[in-house]
Amino acid sequence: MNPSNARGISRPNPLASNGSAGGAADRPTQPLQRSNPTPSRSFVGDLGAPTNRASAGVGQSRANPAHPRLTLDASSRKTLGGLISLDSDDALSMRAVWDAPLGKPQLRFERIDCPPDAHRTSSAHSKPSEGPSVPEALPPLPSRPGHIASSKSRQSASLATGHVPRGVITTTKPYALLPPPSAPHIARDRHADFFPWIGTHPEDALSEQVIQQGFYDKVSPSQNEHQSARPSIWPTLKHKSGFQSLSSLFVSVLEQKRSNGRITAASTFKPPPRVTLTDTKREAWLRDLANSKVPLRRLSRTIPHGIRGKVLLEQCMGKNIPPRRAVWLAKCVGANEMRAFKRKGPNGTFAMGGEGKWIRDWTIFVEQFVEGVMRTCGERDWKSKMAYAIRLSAHLYSEHLLDKDHYLSWLVAAIEGAETETMPTWLVLLQIYWDDLVGSRQFGRRLAEALLDKIHEALKPGRKDILNPLITRLARLAADILRHHPHNLTSPRTWTRHQDIFRFHLADGDPPLSPLVDALDARVERLTSPIQQRSRQGSASAHLYRLLDAWKYPMDLEQLCSECLTASEDRDLVVLGVVGWACSWYRQGLSRVYLAARLIRRWNRHGADTDGVVLRFLATMGNRRWRRENVYLLISELVRSKRFSVGRYLEWLISRGTLYNSHGLREDASSDVRLLIELPLNGLPAHLINLRHMLLNNVGFRTDDETQSLAQAKARLSAMAPNLLVDDSDLDTDVHIHQSSARASLSNLSRTVKSEIGQWIRQCVGVHVTKIDPIGTGDWSDSTGGAGMSAITIAEFNVVRRSLEDMDDFSILADVLRIVSNSGQPLILASVADTVSYHHDTFAAIGALRHCFEQLLESFRQTKKRKTIETPLLRSFLELASRMHAADDATQDAVAQMEHTDPRSAVAAFSPVSDHVSDMLQSTDSDLAEEVERILSSGTNMDTHTFARLFTMLVGRVETTRDQGKWQTQTCFLLARLRMFDTNAFDDMIATWVVRVLRMAPRPPLAQLWSPFVIAGCLTIDRILTCVMESTARLLATGDESVAGEIAFETLAFFSRDVRYAADSEHGDYRLRLQQAQFAEDHSVRILLLIRRAIECAPSDQDGTAPSKVSEIIVFNDYLISVLRSSVVIDSCEIYDHLISPLLKGPKHTAPIVRRVLRFILGEVDDQGQTPLDPKKQLDTIVRDTDHLSLPFCQLKLRCLLLLDSDLKAPEGDAKDSSLVVALFEAIRDYATAIGSAHIDLVTVLDSKLADVMHDYAEALVLESVEAPSGNVGGPKFATRHVTLDRQATETLLSIIQATASSTPGTTTSKAWSDVVERLEGFARSTGLPDLGLASNAVEEQDAMASRDKEIGRDLHLSVLIRLILIHPSMVQREKAEPSEHARMVTLLTSIMVDMQQHGHDGFAEYMFDVVAWLMDGMCDEGYLQCAKAFKERAQHPKLRYLFGYREGPGGGLKVSQRGKVVPFSPRPWELLADPTPNMGENDTSLSLTLFQAQRL
Repeated sequence: MNPSNARGISRPNPLASNGSAGGAADRPTQPLQRSNPTPSRSFVGDLGAPTNRASAGVGQSRANPAHPRLTLDASSRKTLGGLISLDSDDALSMRAVWDAPLGKPQLRFERIDCPPDAHRTSSAHSKPSEGPSVPEALPPLPSRPGHIASSKSRQSASLATGHVPRGVITTTKPYALLPPPSAPHIARDRHADFFPWIGTHPEDALSEQVIQQGFYDKVSPSQNEHQSARPSIWPTLKHKSGFQSLSSLFVSVLEQKRSNGRITAASTFKPPPRVTLTDTKREAWLRDLANSKVPLRRLSRTIPHGIRGKVLLEQCMGKNIPPRRAVWLAKCVGANEMRAFKRKGPNGTFAMGGEGKWIRDWTIFVEQFVEGVMRTCGERDWKSKMAYAIRLSAHLYSEHLLDKDHYLSWLVAAIEGAETETMPTWLVLLQIYWDDLVGSRQFGRRLAEALLDKIHEALKPGRKDILNPLITRLARLAADILRHHPHNLTSPRTWTRHQDIFRFHLADGDPPLSPLVDALDARVERLTSPIQQRSRQGSASAHLYRLLDAWKYPMDLEQLCSECLTASEDRDLVVLGVVGWACSWYRQGLSRVYLAARLIRRWNRHGADTDGVVLRFLATMGNRRWRRENVYLLISELVRSKRFSVGRYLEWLISRGTLYNSHGLREDASSDVRLLIELPLNGLPAHLINLRHMLLNNVGFRTDDETQSLAQAKARLSAMAPNLLVDDSDLDTDVHIHQSSARASLSNLSRTVKSEIGQWIRQCVGVHVTKIDPIGTGDWSDSTGGAGMSAITIAEFNVVRRSLEDMDDFSILADVLRIVSNSGQPLILASVADTVSYHHDTFAAIGALRHCFEQLLESFRQTKKRKTIETPLLRSFLELASRMHAADDATQDAVAQMEHTDPRSAVAAFSPVSDHVSDMLQSTDSDLAEEVERILSSGTNMDTHTFARLFTMLVGRVETTRDQGKWQTQTCFLLARLRMFDTNAFDDMIATWVVRVLRMAPRPPLAQLWSPFVIAGCLTIDRILTCVMESTARLLATGDESVAGEIAFETLAFFSRDVRYAADSEHGDYRLRLQQAQFAEDHSVRILLLIRRAIECAPSDQDGTAPSKVSEIIVFNDYLISVLRSSVVIDSCEIYDHLISPLLKGPKHTAPIVRRVLRFILGEVDDQGQTPLDPKKQLDTIVRDTDHLSLPFCQLKLRCLLLLDSDLKAPEGDAKDSSLVVALFEAIRDYATAIGSAHIDLVTVLDSKLADVMHDYAEALVLESVEAPSGNVGGPKFATRHVTLDRQATETLLSIIQATASSTPGTTTSKAWSDVVERLEGFARSTGLPDLGLASNAVEEQDAMASRDKEIGRDLHLSVLIRLILIHPSMVQREKAEPSEHARMVTLLTSIMVDMQQHGHDGFAEYMFDVVAWLMDGMCDEGYLQCAKAFKERAQHPKLRYLFGYREGPGGGLKVSQRGKVVPFSPRPWELLADPTPNMGENDTSLSLTLFQAQRL
């Protein structure tokens, strides 16, 4: 097909008739494209020189237009005959084309034998079949110039040439010549041999040769050859070296062609210059940039000045510039900025620093731009703006135009601080850079932790349902990290906080995740310190005891059950731990017994074998320190609720034979045998009761004695409350027994008798109401409250409460309180409220606290409807509500009523004789009574003088009537009424009065004086102790130690429960006990300071009686001893720092008192006057008795032993010879296997010097047992020979090192650091597995077993060194650590890791990989860069790429030729412009073509 000229007319180029036509047809031709002025280039050499023009057929010419037709000779026809069938219709068409006249083609072809109009009509309006007939001899009409079109295209073309009707307005369209549709098509929109006429093409220039011979794309070959070259070439080719010579010739030709075609010109690239433009022109330029039809080459002549930074980004978004063109603009601006830095900077360092700072600032601009768009959420066009900002930032990131580390760090920080409302948008941005984030330790760990924090926040109660779509999205991302990038979760801190999310929220919905969670948990566990890698049993027990000790109302029991079961997978171990915790001597209070019973009942209902666990506990009690009465109470509660099989216990007891081997059933008999007489019989079948009686009779125990004891107890209680407790026994008993004797006899009864008495009391109390409820058989909440009103009196209630408290039967007491809560007497309701407050923890453990409070609340409402609530009930109810954290309407009403109580109302006394207060006032002192009554009834306001005078009168009366308890109580209630007028003034006056009383001589008994004030509520225990401590401090400062000692001693006696201050009012005495218990619970440290002051001020007489007096009031006061033991459990350091240590370091006379008090606290025998044991034996005893329950007491005992025995202290000169270190270390090592890991915590209480000695000693042994493969690098100063340790001994030493690491000075840590690094260097220098032996002179072993042993030993030694590193995180991650030291450690471990992986030790290599990743979490930027530089040569290693964040640069692994060598090359991303300038050149690209040895084509 022929090309067209500028006028769009086809000019066929005939085949040349000479011999060149055939030769040209055999050569390939290249199409010529004049529409693209940029010549095509190739970066591959030896592809031949480029050609500027190519035609459809090489050698084609445009024939002389004088020749009307094309004549083919015979050879040409023969040639064409093989290609085209001249007999077909296509041949006729082809012949018409070839026979068309040359020269300027006609615009319109018409039949000669037809009129023009007829032909035009026929061609334009008629179908081909309707036109005039055409003779067969004539060829068909030719198509439009340059076309081989169908009839339809010819019809369209003829229609296109028609005239436009008048009156029709047509739009002017610029004429643009388009290639014909049928033109040969090559790449993209290029067509072969199509050159629009512009007048400058060589084809358009007419010359004589062109006119005569036509136009040729290539110069015709020379016609000067007159003979063949065969005679001269053939002899050479016939020679045996002819082909080699010919190939050499061709190679030389190709080399010469390559040399001549190589581009050697210097690069002429220049970024578009910036020019200052007006606002109008700048806006027009930006609009052109936003228009994709405007080529960038036209815009690259100049770019506007002043568009940079955040303004550039905002302009691009405002003009909606396509992201690719916006990136081009950013590159242009950046390239100019970079060149400006080069011009300014005199050296390369300044230029590089300036470029780095500019890139960092530009990255910050992009970050601020994205954040700004984020903040416009909800505004108009926010979605489109957000989409544009995300696309633009992604393009800038992918083009390497940002500081990627800074940008990714910003993105992770934004996700960490994102609110829940904006989190979905950040997740869209996150997924764009997901691979780069999770593929780097620097960002992947932070991202994983941030996502898990968001899930944890969204799972909070009340938000889960609303945020469920967000939770699902975050969970998918977290699951993806777990599946494909689990190394981002190998952080002990992150995994410990969020492993529940994977276990309970991800793994449950996706079971295949469970093995991955377990595998990750195992990897993280290896990174924890040795003190945390304890045995499953030890850690489970410690965790279980912490959960149980921390339980307090209003914690949910269901939550406690689930948390206890998560402590260990062994359910029996959990139940055994709960039983031991409830019965241990080292815990105080009965609430733990009822809590344990409630937990065991719940687990028993779910199928746990709790009976077997309890029996195993009974068999293993032995001689350990258990509270046997707690064991019996626990089993009694289980039997009462039918959750313990008595028949199984009897079978177990008979089968063991211990019943007949024991010497009777004395108090000191074994617990498993003694339990036989402690079992409650209520609800047991008759055959079990008979079997029990038979067993007891066989061992000489008379069951009739139980019946007699039960009858006597009932008779005594019936005598104290005859109307309530009706004795139903027929035995004749002596009831004339004192009340105290009756209480003592109740506490000494067996649990069997106590259970019977409790049930009897409950039934008697139930008779006084309309409806009697059945006794609950399960949890306390299983029984519901009864209807009716209780008729019990206050005296009867006191008897019932006192009896049940003496028998420790609080489950029955809770039932009684529920029944009595229906009473209509305010004083009884107040007593019930005080009882619930006093036993707050016990009732909460039983599950009755909330029910009792709700019953009281209902009674409070009913009482309020009937009459005004009195002050005692208000005060008791509000105290209970404060402990319950209640905030309902009734509680708020009680608070309001208490605050607005009318002080003019009648005096509300607590005792039964309070109704006669007015008579008492008139009969004793009528003047005082009249004045008080007149003042209190006058109004709610009182002047200061009257207030002070009335206060003085009342406190004076208290002082004068101190021998008359009831008058003191009534006066104190008057003072309480007076306090309502002015609380602050009254508190100041009462404090002044207390101080004055303390200075009085003689002074009234302080305990008797303060009791009514505390009961009435006009004086608090806190204020009393404040005044006492201040007064005694002033007395000690003046040297009056005796008076200070007396005050402290009497104040200490105030906390004794054995003294009754108001014999006529048991309710007041109970109120006093309640105030004391609440104060001890909230202010235990104040009591410790009071005890310390009392011991310090105790006089030291020659006979030593004074110190024993102070110690006796402490050790024989169960209340104070209980407070001290509870303080030890809560925090042993508290009692040591506030009480024991100051006294042991104080005067000499305080040491004996402290020793005796300490023995009673620890439950030891009072060996006053005996010689103490050897200190080393005491150490051995302490370590032997240590377990997770006794740990706080053993720690306290060890600290006191170290403080009292000066010969055990570490010498100042040579600490390594301390006998204490050796004795304690050997004791811990001996008992390590037997008692788990609790003994390790003993060393945490050592002082800094002893802890340093212990730490160095253990560390020396560990390091000495590790030898590097390269030889002995020198052991620590403690080591004198090689030490061989087994795995258990090594674990013990590592645990000791961990426990004492916190108190180790930095110098010691640095010594251990250097030793560890030296040994790691030995492992790193060794290459190959055979050289990694245990000794320095290890040689390659032939035996495979020996080689395997060496590998195991090597791994063990490396593991020990790594564990030492993990023990001292501060040694690695401390703030002032040298970056070089940290980097050196990481480099050594990384080298060993890579070597281990290459030799197939993938398991240990993974462990070291996790360790290195953990070490790098706390590395500074300087150390990070050092490590990354050290392994730059191995950047393709996948683990190293993750650790050091290696990324491909802008070149993507591009390599260039420099000085004859191929080297990596990283281009400048800012100068990678596709269209730099409108001026064309041979080497005008942003990357110089000479770098790639490019060739011209």
